[in-house]
Order: sequence, then C-alpha cells, then structure tokens
Amino acid sequence: MKNLKSISSVILLVILGFATSCTTKDEALDPALPKNQVASSSSTTTPILNGTFTVLIDGQLFTSNQNNAFKSVSTTNGITSVSYSITGNLNDGANTKSISIQFFEHVTNNYETGLSTNTSVGKGIISYVNNIVNPQANTYISTNPNNPFVSTGNIFVSSNSTVTQKISGTFNCSVFLSDQNTQTLIDTKVFTNGVFSNIYYTII
Repeated sequence: MKNLKSISSVILLVILGFATSCTTKDEALDPALPKNQVASSSSTTTPILNGTFTVLIDGQLFTSNQNNAFKSVSTTNGITSVSYSITGNLNDGANTKSISIQFFEHVTNNYETGLSTNTSVGKGIISYVNNIVNPQANTYISTNPNNPFVSTGNIFVSSNSTVTQKISGTFNCSVFLSDQNTQTLIDTKVFTNGVFSNIYYTII
C-alpha cells in the first residue's frame, strides 16, 4: 500500500504540472511550427486544438478542449527508457477536469493499467482529476487499492510517428478514488471508448 500511495503522489504531481503548463499554450499541429507556440494572441480567437481526446466516463461523454503530450527519453547504466504522457483537459468555465495517460515504451503496442505482473504487455497508468482546484481529494487512478496487481484496463497505441511526433490510440479502464491516508476505496468510474488521435508530443 505504501508503493500505491507513492504512485498516487507521483501521478498527482505530473497532473498538476500539466495543468499549470496548459493554461496559456497549445502545442502546434504543424511540425514546422515552433513547439509550445502560443496559439493566439487574441483572447477572442479559439486556440488551435492539438488533436482530439474523447472518452465515455460512466457513459457520459468527455471531450477535451486542450491536449498536451510529452515523450521522455532517459539512459541509465547504458539502458535507454522511453516514456509517454498524454493529457486531455476539459475546462467548462467553472471547473477543469483532466485525464492523463502514462506508459513506458514496450515491444508491443499494448499496455495494461494496474500493477499486473503480465510481462507480455507494457504497463501504463491512467489518472482522472474531476476538479483541478482540489486535486488531492479528486484524483482517480487506474490502480485498484483493494487489489493493486489486477489489470484494470488497457491502452493501445495505434500509431506513433517519430517524424511528425504525433501519437494516436485507444483506452478503456476503471479508475479509483481512494482516501490518501488509508487507501480506502471511495468511488469508482469506468472509462469506455477512449480515443486520443494525432496528439503532438514534445520530446523532453
């Protein structure tokens, strides 16, 4: 449970970082344009949307209006690891909700959510914040606190172009809200028909 709490804390920090970085800028869709380009200098102009990100949350459609993605490459002791973070934010004027998909690159395009020991697929985690103003009390993650090592869903990467730096795929899973101190399960939500399409990622 200590490991699960640590994972929750890391995910929360990543989400907060994304939410902060997404407030004024959008990634350019055209790879010839500068990365992190300000989409518009006019407050009356609709910003450029970086790809699409949709999912049904308990049957209710979530369609993001701001997307960001990052690819991280690191080498330790001669071993290179590559990870991806893809985030869709929905700001309705009163509240910001955020979904983040994270995984380490694997030899297959399939990833399980949860802490499953299945080595034939990669490992990923999906988090959902339904109120970014108070994320500590509103962060769901795709690891079941009652059974952390069971698979809770999947992520499938259908395309990933290293030329245009755009990634697409699908996802489905259950996400769980737990008490941060006791890890007691508070609520569960189900994601179905999740799709992220042509999301441009920055390499960091």
